[in-house]
Amino acid sequence: MKKYISIIIIIAFLASCGKAKNYSTIDKDLQQKAEKVLRAEAASSHVDSAIMLVMEVKTGEIKVMVKITKTESATYSSTYTEASMNLPREPGSIFQPFSVMAAMENSQISLEDSVETENGIYAVDSGIFKDNNSNKGGYGKITVRQSLLFPSNIGVLKTVLNSFDNLNKFEAQLDKMSVLHSNDIVTSDSVKAHTISQMGMMSIGYNFKMTPLQLLSSYNAIANNGRMMKAIFKTGQDSIINPHICSDKTIQAIQQTLCEKADMMLKDNNQVNTYKIAGIRGTSQYNLPPKIFDFKYCCSYFPSNKPEYTCLVIFYLERNYVEELNIRNSILTVVNQIAGSLKSN
Repeated sequence: MKKYISIIIIIAFLASCGKAKNYSTIDKDLQQKAEKVLRAEAASSHVDSAIMLVMEVKTGEIKVMVKITKTESATYSSTYTEASMNLPREPGSIFQPFSVMAAMENSQISLEDSVETENGIYAVDSGIFKDNNSNKGGYGKITVRQSLLFPSNIGVLKTVLNSFDNLNKFEAQLDKMSVLHSNDIVTSDSVKAHTISQMGMMSIGYNFKMTPLQLLSSYNAIANNGRMMKAIFKTGQDSIINPHICSDKTIQAIQQTLCEKADMMLKDNNQVNTYKIAGIRGTSQYNLPPKIFDFKYCCSYFPSNKPEYTCLVIFYLERNYVEELNIRNSILTVVNQIAGSLKSN
């Protein structure tokens, strides 16, 4: 009898050894470094709150997940909750590369094609669209690539309107790319009609919503040569959302553009692209009358020649253009320092 009991115990022990143990994917040391950098730069820019997410490109594992919020004493406290990383907001201009990718996939549009942005003001249906330099006469005729580099809202929306004749087709292409999911991305209640103006708004990142984790996964797919991974929080998990969100030609063209964009951003802010960062900045607006708030985004991956990590940083603050330049510097400093920390790991 004892012999049989011993055999059962041995079998149970071997079975338990064979089971994989799942551990948190968060890198504690990097998490601490990230929060320290985020606190310092948030304080220098006087932002109300800030978020940072870092994903491993090949696996989708989340290595950093930080959120801080300004307290009444003007210090910052950690306020991370799972809900905060899944809170949907209109992405704004950070979404524009995906609109261009959808247009490239749907038609023969190239990044070197020309698009007329006129004087920086464009009216379509009941909507009026403006570029950030409309007060200086606009960009005139530029390439689709320059629409992302400058950036130009009009250049992006005209590229989309030249490729799609209705909103349903545009949404279907984004869904095919796994960027837009009907269950996950919520169209604003105030906009119901599928008009050309609505398609224009959607092309520049408005009238629908995405969570920070969705944005991170979408940009990670660009870094991962088109393979979109689900955000993973426990080791031993692996989930591919879409093995190839678009053609190699489109991915390579956008990757090149994001490399060029990162060089421009860092140079404009007197920083050097030491860690081969590729990425883009963006802004979305949130109205809470009588105040207007901005979400300042920066999504990047590095090193650009062989991506290992994708990073999303979001600053949330009441609109104040006096501090605009400092905010740009701060958000890029966060990305640069995290890229440096990851390289030294």
